[in-house]
Amino acid sequence: MTKRITLIVASVFAMSTVSVTAVRAQTETAQYVVDSKAQSELKTRLTKLNNLQADFSQTVIDNTGSEIMQGTGLLKIKRPEKLYWKQTSPDETVLVSDGIKTFYYDEFAEQVTILDSKKLIDNTPFALLTSADESLWQNYAVTHADNAFVITPTNQGQSQVERLELKFDADALRSMTVFDNTGQTSVYVFSKQQVNQTIDDAYFQFTIPADVLVDDQSQGE
Repeated sequence: MTKRITLIVASVFAMSTVSVTAVRAQTETAQYVVDSKAQSELKTRLTKLNNLQADFSQTVIDNTGSEIMQGTGLLKIKRPEKLYWKQTSPDETVLVSDGIKTFYYDEFAEQVTILDSKKLIDNTPFALLTSADESLWQNYAVTHADNAFVITPTNQGQSQVERLELKFDADALRSMTVFDNTGQTSVYVFSKQQVNQTIDDAYFQFTIPADVLVDDQSQGE
């Protein structure tokens, strides 16, 4: 479960106008040229997204190219390091991070998992969307091709994500594709974006519902 939590959040960008099969074929054949300016350009674009709200659609395919899931949800990001991620279908789950602790609530299972946000940040390139920490950026290589940014952990053994691909349309973040170390690919496409509009801090504060199972993996930190 923890692995899937990390991948849901650590996951997300590629082409919003092509099919999942085409996205997979493109990413397998594209030749990405290492660009020393790519990281700087990506940082600049992300810095402009102090706040981001958007709906998303999600498609997950397995390592054979077969589609195994479709979903929808809502994303809210507030820099630095605040995240609200609600999946509304096929199941309703909520992931909330205040930058210190991360709460994952599975309503169907009636369970809340509490994680140390710092450990998630150290192990997923998704954290780069919400953080300007230079020491964190040093753990990832960034390349740029076909108007997409590719983020790859420099130490693959410590990350559950092999690479994260972000697609921008001008300064708007349009799609994200996550490739995990099991061969699974998750494609997210964003719509109804609201950039740099006020987001209530209440979204990033989670109250544990009564009578649910609590799995605290944050070690009380």
